[in-house]
Amino acid sequence: MIYDSFPTSDAETYRNGFELAVGRLDELPDDEHGARGAALGQAMDAMLGLWLLKAADAAFFDRVGAVLHDRRPAWGAWRAGLDTALWERTREGWYVASMRRSELEIVADEVDSRWPGDDVPLVEASVRAEVDDEMREIGPGIPALPADVIPRGIPDGHWWWHLPAGEPADELGY
Repeated sequence: MIYDSFPTSDAETYRNGFELAVGRLDELPDDEHGARGAALGQAMDAMLGLWLLKAADAAFFDRVGAVLHDRRPAWGAWRAGLDTALWERTREGWYVASMRRSELEIVADEVDSRWPGDDVPLVEASVRAEVDDEMREIGPGIPALPADVIPRGIPDGHWWWHLPAGEPADELGY
């Protein structure tokens, strides 16, 4: 897979991309879990782009919260994709898992905090801890990600982007 340096678009493009992805999600049948998770993944990637551009405001995160709360099965399918990406134990899988782990962090920090009365947060602390443990176990054996595929502006607290330390593979199109 060939990666472009992320984020690659402007804030308006990411906002429109978020809404288009949600629209695709809503057109899919409820029993199309994989496709619904993929559509939500496109929306989440747009959210990450906006966040990295520092263009995601409170109103946007309220919108993200409404989308995720109203589409919990799709959220579950998206979350399962994080596990699947880790189980691949490849550089490409690690890239996808890192994107999703960063998105999970943003939802925990920016969305769950806006829904204080919610009985079940979208991201429970135990889920983050479980994912982090798995990433710490798997990461050292994965070939290191090239610096140019790590999203520009990713904070140091998103350590998973820098965890893989395996020998660099031959050029794989990265």
